[in-house]
Amino acid sequence: MGGIGGGDEFCIGNKGGGAEYFIGNIGGGAESCIGNIGGGDESCIGNIGGGAEFCDDNIGGGAEFCIGNIGGGAEFCIGNIGGGAEFCIGNIGGGAEFCIGNVGGGAESCIGNIGGGAESCIGNIGGGAEFCIGNIGGGAEFCTGNIGGGAESSIGNSGGGAEFSIGNISGGFNGIDTTGPSLFCGIGGIPSVESNEPGSLNQH
Repeated sequence: MGGIGGGDEFCIGNKGGGAEYFIGNIGGGAESCIGNIGGGDESCIGNIGGGAEFCDDNIGGGAEFCIGNIGGGAEFCIGNIGGGAEFCIGNIGGGAEFCIGNVGGGAESCIGNIGGGAESCIGNIGGGAEFCIGNIGGGAEFCTGNIGGGAESSIGNSGGGAEFSIGNISGGFNGIDTTGPSLFCGIGGIPSVESNEPGSLNQH
């Protein structure tokens, strides 16, 4: 109880490295600990350190299979906060992938993601996203119900400068546009100089 040293197990408030099954342990390489502080720990609750796995409320980088983890490079986490995380639920950070409710830039294959540069997202909010459903942001492509400028290959997009959109609301689009002017306008709108459709300024 409350021992100080390495290699101890089943201790409370122990301080040392290589310990396991501790409560409030401080040291590296510990596993199955509660409130442990150290790197390389696994199966911990409230652990603080890098490289931890199977942790609850872990704080550190490179952790995996964590709940409420805070740190970068984590994977398979729930409520994780940090960059480079993957397979996370409610993750907050950049570069995350395969996340649900993720908040951060550069994420992909996310549901309800908020951030720029995301792809393959559902309900994504941010710029530069692609392959999104219900995306809100500029520069998105291959989106359904996207809202933002510079989007392409979108359905029901609202924003300026988008191309290959269906039911888009704004000017300067290509594809099928319900408003004008547009490029190669097939339905509605005002044909542009680039169009060869009957009635356009570029008709030969």
